[in-house]
Amino acid sequence: MSESKPATGESKVSESKLWGGRFTGGLDPLMQAFNDSLSFDKRMWRQDLRGSRAYATALVGAGLLTEAEASELHRGLDLVAAEWQSGSFVPAPSDEDIHTANERRLKELVGAPAAKLHTGRSRNDQVATDIRLWLMDYLSDELLPQLRRLINTLVSRAESETGVLMPGYTHLQRAQPVRWSHWLLSYASMLRRDCQRLADCRARTAVCPLGSGALAGNPFGWTGRRWPTPSASPLGSPGTVWTPWRTATSPRSSSSRPP
Repeated sequence: MSESKPATGESKVSESKLWGGRFTGGLDPLMQAFNDSLSFDKRMWRQDLRGSRAYATALVGAGLLTEAEASELHRGLDLVAAEWQSGSFVPAPSDEDIHTANERRLKELVGAPAAKLHTGRSRNDQVATDIRLWLMDYLSDELLPQLRRLINTLVSRAESETGVLMPGYTHLQRAQPVRWSHWLLSYASMLRRDCQRLADCRARTAVCPLGSGALAGNPFGWTGRRWPTPSASPLGSPGTVWTPWRTATSPRSSSSRPP
């Protein structure tokens, strides 16, 4: 933090940060550039808005939002989504990540109800949820379909080229003659096992940490332990958090190895 008097407008930027309540000075520009992640985590805008929609509904069940407030929040979240979809979303200097960007824009669109959306929620459980949603979508929409197309191509080639022979190798030496189609199918089989592993990875990722707060839950009665129905949870899972709470928000590495 800089010890010098903040420039005009600098303190306002600091005050708009979620962590800015204790600070009187602005953030050093170098630290702000290092800390901001919107340039790359904006790819999760859909997942962040989906999580917020589900959370607004859950807050109604907990008695923390009225149906009218939740409806207004859903309307505003749809408007934010439309801006991202059309490319018209305009980031503000205070938007240090996708979560604060969406929340800031929501407040501009719907006003007071947006201030209640973060009740009982922290960026810790919000980030953990968004990463899991993004990974699940990437596996379902990108990686698994591409692998299946490759497997289908290998099988198609194998079916049409059964008459081609090639040498099989063992210990780097030519051994038995084998069919080219057999060799292709061996790779199709390996890729099929990869698909099974990735499907299992997706199932392990479908655990929703919303409600865990920053570390140990919240005092508002919403624990997040049980969504009303599986479809109500943004990840589509009925039982949704771990014990102890800390394990819900700590595994940010779930994108590489889900717990």
